Amino acid sequence: MSEKQPVDSFPAVSNLVPVVERLQRPWMSGSRIFVDFNNKDPEGFLRLNLTGTLEDLRRGQLVLEQGMLMTGSDGDLIARIIIVSPGIEGIWRGRMVDGPWEVGA
Repeated sequence: MSEKQPVDSFPAVSNLVPVVERLQRPWMSGSRIFVDFNNKDPEGFLRLNLTGTLEDLRRGQLVLEQGMLMTGSDGDLIARIIIVSPGIEGIWRGRMVDGPWEVGA
């Protein structure tokens, strides 16, 4: 018979949180909007002024705010983005914080 492992040898719950976060896919939660991953401003942020983006925001009755966490997708790729206030162009922008991944990967 094998010996039982002492309880204190298991990882602490706080150590498991990053593992659980890595298992979750970004499209499982949060608001999803259309983005074009090739449409970036001079600072490298995704521009959020496209017709598809604006339609998704209207459909979801969403108002962009600095620091909002959203999911951006172009139909082929998907990424987590944080909303950034308008820059010199006066356009709301998104900063990719995770991804992009292929949809369904």
